This record gives sequence, structure tokens and C-alpha cells, in this order.
Amino acid sequence: MVRIFPNRFQPNALLAGGSKVRVPDEAAEFEMVMEGPTDREEVLCVASELELGLKLPEHLKATDLTPLRVTSLDEIAQIFRRVGRGQVVEARLPIRVVR
Repeated sequence: MVRIFPNRFQPNALLAGGSKVRVPDEAAEFEMVMEGPTDREEVLCVASELELGLKLPEHLKATDLTPLRVTSLDEIAQIFRRVGRGQVVEARLPIRVVR
């Protein structure tokens, strides 16, 4: 599990409501690659009107695009809910590679 946004190429986590963000964007020097047709991936998006980044535990402030020391996306979502005191929304995007 890695943090893909915000990242060093798209550092501003503040987005206007209803806006769209492309990850990675055209200027980013990385791409997301699925390894094979049976891979299953999932993207977790957490949003809040509050600034939560400074309240996160250190292991979630790791360098972007590097593995996080967590066991699941559920763990990450739970941490965001706790530091956001319920003022967060989350959505998940499951991805299945088919070739």
C-alpha cells in the first residue's frame, strides 16, 4: 500500500468540491502498473474539510509512492476517521486487471 495522492508531483491535497484530479497527472514521472491479469487492486480516497495531514501518525506520513507500514486499507480508513473525528468521507475504487 502506497500513498498516490498527494504526491511530490501533485503536492497540494486541497481540492475544490466537485473538482476532478488525475493521478498521475501529465507532469508526473511515475505510472501505476498492474502486474498481471489476476491482480486485484483498490484505491481508497479519504476526504475532509479539515486539515488532517498534520494529525496523522508518523507511519502514514511516509514518502509518497513508497510502501506504508499498514496491514490494510481498512486500517488507513480507521485512522483517518479517528483523527478526523467523524468529519471524513471515504470511497473505494476496486480495480481488476483483465487481459
